[in-house]
Amino acid sequence: MKALKTLVIAMGVLILAGIAVVGVTLYNRAARPGGLAGDRPGAPATRPAERLTAGSLGLPAGSRIKGIAGAGNRVVIHVELPGGQEQLLLLDPATGQVAGRVGVSEAPN
Repeated sequence: MKALKTLVIAMGVLILAGIAVVGVTLYNRAARPGGLAGDRPGAPATRPAERLTAGSLGLPAGSRIKGIAGAGNRVVIHVELPGGQEQLLLLDPATGQVAGRVGVSEAPN
């Protein structure tokens, strides 16, 4: 009977310790920047404006930005070049670097 009491008390202490660990983990994650969502690998950046570094998009003079949108973990910038051609620039918000360029053209009839 004494062994059973000891086992029940030990399990109760383990349950309380587990609850304390979960509580401390939640508190620490909520207190850091980004909150409970955090920055998971492969997830969109939670604060892209803070992560962008100063740089250049490498556009020729006379280019015009027609639109900006988020797409997954990239920022897409729709640009009209001086000659009338259009491009989509894929920007990595974590580094501020252009990750890719896609030409935009009309579909053939």
